[in-house]
Amino acid sequence: MGIREREKNKKEIEFLAIKGYIISDSFVSFYKEYGQLYIDIKVKGNDRVIDFNIYTPVSYDYDEVIINDYPKIIGSKNSIPIGNIDGTSYLIIDENKKIYSLYDGSVLIIGENPDNALNNLFSKEWREFQELPIPDWW
Repeated sequence: MGIREREKNKKEIEFLAIKGYIISDSFVSFYKEYGQLYIDIKVKGNDRVIDFNIYTPVSYDYDEVIINDYPKIIGSKNSIPIGNIDGTSYLIIDENKKIYSLYDGSVLIIGENPDNALNNLFSKEWREFQELPIPDWW
């Protein structure tokens, strides 16, 4: 990774910390490897755009929900945005490197780790992902 990439990652990590996110090692390692990756592919005949850009989820003041509510729903200590799918379904990572999709009140498990998640995003339709139940309090 060059100096510009390290500086860019550092600024993005600082940006998230200022917004209140707890920066986990899983996020830092993920973002160093995949940050700013943009993929436009067809999955079983359907277009899918995967954009590992942290600014889309946080640009809609969705931070409080990602910081406070989603960790309770996924059973983790924290969650941090890592990007989006098709500009609407947010991607988050927890402290154990597990990746989830957040869309319109639903939570899908995308993968147990980044490599597994990418493989799933490249090969599975939405209905093939496991959906977590949303608690009554939400």
